[in-house]
Amino acid sequence: YELVGRHGKLSDFANGHIFFGFHKMKDGWWYREWAPAAEEVYLTGDMVDWKWLELKLTPVGNGVFEIFLPGTGFLYDGCHVKTIIRHKGQLLERIPLYIKRVEQDPRDASWCGVIADEPEYKWKRKRFKMPKIPYIYECHIGMAQEKEGIGTYQEFIDNVLPRVKALGYNTIQLMAIMEHPYYGSFGYQVSSFFAPCSRYGTANELKAFIDAAHQQGIAVLLDLVHSHAVRNTKEGINEFDGSEYQFFHKGPRGEHPTWGTKLFNYNKNEVIHFLLSNLKYWLTEYRFDGFRFDAAKHIETDWDADGTKSDFWKNVLGDVTTHAQESRGITPYYYGEMLGDAGGGLSMEAYTQYMSVTDPGTSDNIRNGVCNGNASAAASSGVSYGVSKSRIVQWTESHDNHKDHGTSGISENNINKTWAIIGARDEICGMYLARPEDMNTTMMGDADFTSWSYPEVKAVNNFKNHFVGQSEYLSSYNKLACVERGNSGIVIVNTGGSYYNGMSAPVHTMASGTYKDAITGNTFKVSDGYISGDIGDTGIAVVYDVDNSGVFTKGNVTDVSVSGTFNGWDTSADKMIAVEGDTAA
Repeated sequence: YELVGRHGKLSDFANGHIFFGFHKMKDGWWYREWAPAAEEVYLTGDMVDWKWLELKLTPVGNGVFEIFLPGTGFLYDGCHVKTIIRHKGQLLERIPLYIKRVEQDPRDASWCGVIADEPEYKWKRKRFKMPKIPYIYECHIGMAQEKEGIGTYQEFIDNVLPRVKALGYNTIQLMAIMEHPYYGSFGYQVSSFFAPCSRYGTANELKAFIDAAHQQGIAVLLDLVHSHAVRNTKEGINEFDGSEYQFFHKGPRGEHPTWGTKLFNYNKNEVIHFLLSNLKYWLTEYRFDGFRFDAAKHIETDWDADGTKSDFWKNVLGDVTTHAQESRGITPYYYGEMLGDAGGGLSMEAYTQYMSVTDPGTSDNIRNGVCNGNASAAASSGVSYGVSKSRIVQWTESHDNHKDHGTSGISENNINKTWAIIGARDEICGMYLARPEDMNTTMMGDADFTSWSYPEVKAVNNFKNHFVGQSEYLSSYNKLACVERGNSGIVIVNTGGSYYNGMSAPVHTMASGTYKDAITGNTFKVSDGYISGDIGDTGIAVVYDVDNSGVFTKGNVTDVSVSGTFNGWDTSADKMIAVEGDTAA
């Protein structure tokens, strides 16, 4: 109510990107900034031969400054610009807050705003709906190519996107899209919130990338950083108007000591306006289908203690969803990165009432079970936090795990076995990191591992897509971790090694019959409550109906309801023991 009045909508309030920044009109350009602590604001750049005080903006109230520049040619595509702020008598060199392109000068490595005046992009696929259950391929455009150099959007379209589609992923998550001065930060120290990273191409080339993904039925998530910002002043928004409190908390509360970054003050309406406008901008201008919120628990919730609580999540996600439904006919997918519990004594419901969350604890347990030959741990059907499976994201490993060498030493085979279990499940959103060979060198363009494209990964992805909406049943038997889906599919992982000729294990929902392994083509038989067959050298079998050409057949698969869960076998009596509970051993 405080922001929009009695009958207004937040989506109408969140138009900072339409009002502020540079806007070309039929007879010239408008440029506006919000700089409440500034005494004077100037615009400089190529068009005035970098004379700092040539173009003075007019203050119009509430910290807003503006200038009209007559003539559509006064500014032009590729024109370099900067903002000059006078604060307490000093002149400060800044990059415009709402600039839509920023480039680094190769001569002196300095960063500069650039006027983007590209032709309007013509979308080829105008309507797209988010998949019911995202199956995420996490990637970095710059690192995705097998060349010495930074990859581009067009190279990703040509070289990687067809493989992502062929392997059965239905969602791509993009790291490092919002502009950032330090490439080694992987995009997590944002400087210009409305500018896509110029290293990979132009704004229209990013739109073409998203359009191409949509044409292939693939959703695109933006890894969004709204929890903190780079502390740089010449390149970022920190101290834009000369004050430390324009966007961030004053004093220690505004500092993140570990990251060396600045923390937003979500209790300021102007900050909510900036960030909500930013969400709306990426959702409408570029047609992203949802967001991963980096370091989500560093953004206060409405459940936090008095003095620290904020309505960020309720206001932002609720209204962004409404706007997306009304403007694009989609319901965006959101999830927050949660490394551990919610903190501050909060229940995870403080976040899951608005979005899905990562479950690193269970993800780690599954991966460790695979690596240690503990099939019971690997086949755990539980999730952390006591929340619904539909609100959970599990991964083989995160980029943080890999970068900090927590998982970098784990073999590709064990990573793919972990994926086989996570990826085969029903409501869980799985995420596979395309591993770089080395986080310290791959950022410069070295070739990546290609384990994400192996046949066993493709087989698991197709299995997941085949059984959407089918029930799941997880179990373990000796060294075998099993995920059954419906009454006609099972993924089996041998945590004890690779080949397993003549394996036999109990099944709980699969109907009797003959099936094929989608990886090797080996025949598996289900009879008298057991499945038998030969597991190939990956240690993974993806077993369901496959015709002679290896093409997956849909068939008439029925959902199977199972009462209770099964806690293994009474080997002396050779019978299943049903117990009440949430976890299959």
